[in-house]
Amino acid sequence: MKKKRLLTILLLLIPAFSLGYASSSWAEYSFTPNLVLREEYNDNIFLTRNNKEDDFISSITPSVKFSYKTSILTLSLDYGLHFRFFAHHPQRNETGLSKTQRAKLDTTLSPYKEIVFLKLFDEYTRVPVDQRNQVALDNIFVNLTDMNRLVINPYILYPVSSGFSTSVGYTYDNSWYRSHQGDNTENHTANLNLIKVLTDKITSTVTYSYLFHRPKITPKYDKQDVFLNLSYDVSAKLNLNGGAGRTWFNYMDRPSQNSSIWNAKASYHLTDLLSLGAGHTESFMDSVKQGTFKRRSTTGSIGYSGKLPVNLTVFSNIDTYDTVDRTDRSRGATLSTNMPITPKLTGGVTGTYSHFGFQPEGESMNRYSAAVSFAYAMKITTLSLGYTYNLNDSTNRSNNYDNNIVWLQAGFTI
Repeated sequence: MKKKRLLTILLLLIPAFSLGYASSSWAEYSFTPNLVLREEYNDNIFLTRNNKEDDFISSITPSVKFSYKTSILTLSLDYGLHFRFFAHHPQRNETGLSKTQRAKLDTTLSPYKEIVFLKLFDEYTRVPVDQRNQVALDNIFVNLTDMNRLVINPYILYPVSSGFSTSVGYTYDNSWYRSHQGDNTENHTANLNLIKVLTDKITSTVTYSYLFHRPKITPKYDKQDVFLNLSYDVSAKLNLNGGAGRTWFNYMDRPSQNSSIWNAKASYHLTDLLSLGAGHTESFMDSVKQGTFKRRSTTGSIGYSGKLPVNLTVFSNIDTYDTVDRTDRSRGATLSTNMPITPKLTGGVTGTYSHFGFQPEGESMNRYSAAVSFAYAMKITTLSLGYTYNLNDSTNRSNNYDNNIVWLQAGFTI
């Protein structure tokens, strides 16, 4: 119950404190309430191969977006409730506050001369438990768990001289999962950054951090990182960014280890409407239930923002887990577009493909998702309808499933 109450306390007390603190300053703010009513038919709600169960699902989603900005404060809040009602499986209804709320709070307070800062971030959302299990576009609850992540980050950013500054700070990062499989974790990190503007186009950053990683289930460890990063604005259209470093793990109950970490990224605006991006990253991440893993990730993207906006992203990942014998390989692509049909009518298409290889089991899997939707916008109302198709094709036939979803919704924004 402690974590369930935490978000509510933050949502009520932190904005109130911040607004009161900044009441004497100029302010820009916006407040946008929203209500979405949705009805859908899902022919395989549990994403199973055999004995499929279908249902009609009604959703009511009230929400509010709030932003507030002064000379010392920037605050944004997105809070909503998502009530769901199942016609044939009423035991699956989601009506209680603890199961329906979704929220994101992000605020930065600078009480002293843009030198002393306090960043607060809290998000309550629903996330996949394990990518090896059922994953589907518009999936409601299979292989998902509620997660609350709280980040508190006080830091000092001090300009030592022209073009040279340093920052020192502390970060408290708490992740909580509703599922018993979730590895609730507290992280405490101290960090030091040295930022140097080398030229009008090149900026360098040297970072040192010390992390106390304290999960509830997986092994505890301390970790140190040293990293050098360079950002180079080659021209108004091309930016190069990259860096390299080393990380050291000191486990409480197993031998210590160390590894290299690095990244390289490039972004290029070919025209005002067409942009390209590519990158490779090798870094460590935390999973929901099986601890820390090293991800080697390569990505590429093409974005077009003309009359027919199109975004294409391709990726290739290799995830190697530290404390269990597990390696996940994945590669794939996502293509999305929004098509203005008339001034009020817009059509949208999204397609995704992912190929997975899981070791040591040797399972190979292909996942396909496709969605099409149409939205008709009026003054305060938007009417939408859509169709989603999901297919999972695995060498382990028991993991195969397909899924069709048809939906209709009305959104109201004041």
